[in-house]
Amino acid sequence: MQPSLLAAQVPSAPPAVGQAALAGVVFDSTSSRPLAGAQLDLARSEDLALLRSTQADQQGRFRFDSLAPGTYLIGAAHARLDSLGMRQLTLLVALSEGDAAAVALSVPSVPSLIVRYCGLRNFADSSGMMIGKLRQAIPDRRTVAGTVRAAWSDISFTQYGMESTTAQRVSQTDAAGQFIVCGAPARGVISVRAWSGEDSSGFVDATVPENGLLLRDLFVGPSIASAEQQTRVGIVRGSVKRPDGAPLSNVRLSVSSANTEVISADNGAFALTALPPGTHTLEARALGYSPAYVPIDIIGGEVVSVSVDMERFIALDPVMVRADRLTRMRGLEEFNERRNSGWGYFLDPAQVALRNPLRVTDLLRRMPGVMIGPAYGVAGAERIMMTGGCSPLVVIDRMAMGFEAAENIETFIFASDIRAVEVYNRFTMAPPQFAAIGSGCGTVIFWTGPRG
Repeated sequence: MQPSLLAAQVPSAPPAVGQAALAGVVFDSTSSRPLAGAQLDLARSEDLALLRSTQADQQGRFRFDSLAPGTYLIGAAHARLDSLGMRQLTLLVALSEGDAAAVALSVPSVPSLIVRYCGLRNFADSSGMMIGKLRQAIPDRRTVAGTVRAAWSDISFTQYGMESTTAQRVSQTDAAGQFIVCGAPARGVISVRAWSGEDSSGFVDATVPENGLLLRDLFVGPSIASAEQQTRVGIVRGSVKRPDGAPLSNVRLSVSSANTEVISADNGAFALTALPPGTHTLEARALGYSPAYVPIDIIGGEVVSVSVDMERFIALDPVMVRADRLTRMRGLEEFNERRNSGWGYFLDPAQVALRNPLRVTDLLRRMPGVMIGPAYGVAGAERIMMTGGCSPLVVIDRMAMGFEAAENIETFIFASDIRAVEVYNRFTMAPPQFAAIGSGCGTVIFWTGPRG
C-alpha cells in the first residue's frame, strides 16, 4: 500500500502528553480489499502476555491510544489469512514519546505467495495455484488428512505447432488438512478430486481466477451404500434461470456421482435427493444453452440451496437432415460389421446401458489410447484426446463433425442419446471413409437412438 493512500485512510490525532499512539490499515493484496473485521492484538515486545486488542472497521482501519513509549509487536488475524495458510500478519513497531505512528499490515501479493509456497521455478506470468483445506462432510466438517489430485489442459507451442497435453498434480495435506496445488493455469479450468481413507469427493471443475489464486475447501464423504449412511445423505434444492433472469424449465440437472437426474419445473425449481456427502459437481443441460457446472458442498443431512444461471449456446450453421436418412440410421449393421472385423474398440447398446453414463466422456475413460481432460477455456467442459494429446475426428451417425467436436463433446451430443460407440485410436485403424479426412490421431464414432 502506498504511503499517501495509507495516510489518507488512517485517522490521525495527537497522543496524550508522555504517551504514543498507533494507527493503521489491514489490507488484502490478493483481493485488493481491506480486511474488514480483522482482529488486532498489540503487546510490548518484552512482555507478550499483556495484550491489548481491537477490531478493524469496514475500511480495515484500526487505532491504539494511550501507549507508553517502547517497542511493540502488532498482529492481525482474519479468516482470510487462515484460508491462505497464514496464521497472522505481524509487525514490530518502535514508539517514542509523542509518536502518532501509522502502519500497514498487508497480505503478500499472489506472485509472492506462489513463490513462497511453490518455489520460484514454478512461477510464471500465467501460473497460479489452488489453496484449501480438506474437510469431512460428516459428521462435523473437521479437517482431515488426505490427497488432492488436480488435472488441466496444458497448451504449448512446438516446432510442430500447437500441442495440448494433460498436466496433473498430486498434493498431500499437512496435519491441519491444508493442501496446495501448484502450477495451475490462471484463467484456466482444473478438474479436482480428493480422498481421505475410504472417503472421497466427486470430480470438481473449478476456474482459476485471473489473478492466479483459487481458494476452495474440499469435502469428502462416504458412499451411500449402508442403511446408516442412507440417513445422512444430502439434498440440493434450487432454481434455474435464463440470462435475463427469468425461470427456465425443462433443464436436466444431475450430480454424476449420484447417478440421478431431474427436470426443472415451469418456475425453474428443482430438487435432487439422496446425494452422497462431499464436494461434487451439479450439471445442468438444456437445448440451446451451454452446459453449466456448479461445484456444491453436500453435507450429510443438510439441504444445499443453489441458483443456476444458464448461458445461451452459440449454435453452428444449421444442417439439413433428410428423414429417410434417419430411418436408415436405426440399424447398427455397419457397427456390427466393423466389430466383427477385429479392428478398433466397441461398446454395444447393452454395454452402454450398463455403464449408464451421465457424461459422454464417461463412456471413453477406460478405452485404450483415449485420454479425457478439461477443455481449454470452457468452465466444466471436457475434451477427448488420443495418446499424445491430439484431438480425434468425431463422427455422429455417419456424419463427420470435425476435430473441434472433440474439444467440447458435450455440446454436440447427449450421453442419454448414445446407442453405441466405436473407437479407433490410430489412423490406420479408422474406417476408410473417415481415414481420408482424418488427422492421423484417430476416430471416435457415436451411434444414437434407443438402446433396447
